[in-house]
Amino acid sequence: MKRKIYLMKHHLGISIPKNYFTFKKGQPIEIKILKNKKQDSFVTNFNRIISLRKEICNNLNLKSGDIIEIEIRRPTNTLRENYLFKNNKIDMLALIQNKTDNRNIIFIKKAIKQKEEWLNIWSYRSKSTLKLKRFINIDIFGRLLGQLQAEGTKSGRRFRLEFCNKLIAEHIDYIAYLTELGIPKNLFICKCDFHSKVYNINKKVSEFESQVGIPIRYLIKSESSKGSYGFKTFIRNTLLTEIILNSLDTLRKKLIKESWDNNFKSLASAFFAKLLTGDGTLDITTKNRQFNFPEARIKITDGNIEYLKDYAEIMKKLGFKPHINEKHIYVRAYADFDKLLYLYKIKAFYNTPNWTKLIFLIDNNLRGRRLKTFLRFLDFLKSNKVITSRELVRNYNVGLRAANDWLNNKEKEGLLTRDNRTRPIKWVTTEKANKLAELLILYRKEFEKLNRQSY
Repeated sequence: MKRKIYLMKHHLGISIPKNYFTFKKGQPIEIKILKNKKQDSFVTNFNRIISLRKEICNNLNLKSGDIIEIEIRRPTNTLRENYLFKNNKIDMLALIQNKTDNRNIIFIKKAIKQKEEWLNIWSYRSKSTLKLKRFINIDIFGRLLGQLQAEGTKSGRRFRLEFCNKLIAEHIDYIAYLTELGIPKNLFICKCDFHSKVYNINKKVSEFESQVGIPIRYLIKSESSKGSYGFKTFIRNTLLTEIILNSLDTLRKKLIKESWDNNFKSLASAFFAKLLTGDGTLDITTKNRQFNFPEARIKITDGNIEYLKDYAEIMKKLGFKPHINEKHIYVRAYADFDKLLYLYKIKAFYNTPNWTKLIFLIDNNLRGRRLKTFLRFLDFLKSNKVITSRELVRNYNVGLRAANDWLNNKEKEGLLTRDNRTRPIKWVTTEKANKLAELLILYRKEFEKLNRQSY
């Protein structure tokens, strides 16, 4: 059917003839528009006058007075998936809800773009088509959700997806995570709120713009900024905001209620790392009367007690022993050496001063008599020599009994396996030991780098 485009106030639109009134007013329809062998489509509610979306007009170069070919039909909707993970990635079709908060149906159509599956998403109120990749890297999505959980959009502002943080590096990560989902960079808007006491705010804004690559659109003086300043990066898109926040709520509950496979553990680690970066601290106490040795505790502060309970359950599954203090609104847990290495591995606290504290805590632990023996695995990784009790006696100046005890203990910890066919018994490092050694190599490089910077 051919229709003429009219200018209606600030929008372009078309009128629908009476013989098409088989659709009821307000009923969802899909309109396909063809012009000069190019086509595009969108979902809206049926009416006698239909506004054309700006995105469609731009894509097809539509102008007032143009004659276009249109097709109107009932919209088809892609069925949602039941399984969250596919080929070690998150399937967004298992997360996108069927309706918006206003009870409008969310329609999805699959599309292929550069040999990759994408989702074209509409609802009645959306001003444009939301396009997202269907399959998302688990680590990236988990870190995005961790950022939003800590310092993102709150429940009262679900019309825009917002992230607030003083650290420029965190904004770089936030934008990178969303662009990986398929969000174009030109949709991001950046803002800076600052207190009048901040005298060099223009310098800080310049640093943000040069590193992030997006200009600060709004520079707002605010006396509520507690004598400091902060950056906000956001996207004005209600549909995107609702999908991401629904995913956040859904996955946080899944992490609590469901048993974990490797995919869930990867998701939990990524989420937990950015949650700690945003709302967490790493506390050190030296008042350890039993061992006279520094102890580390991680703490997450949140005014929402239900969130604290969720964090505690996730921490339990990660091997911590959390304690909730409702009066002072935090959940806290001790972090022994293994947990410190875990936090380093997942890059918890990265981009913050707590990251430096974590590196030096690991170093402090490795200076202790018991834990410094882990450094032997660095030697094992570098050397192709066979590990035997005699080699340990020769290379590390220990007695034979101490060497045998150490080898047996590391076997129990899953770091060594023995070959009983040989005499003396030969020991082989496990995959767990090799990963430990590789982690210690990375830590050492980081420690040496920070040590150089401190002088």
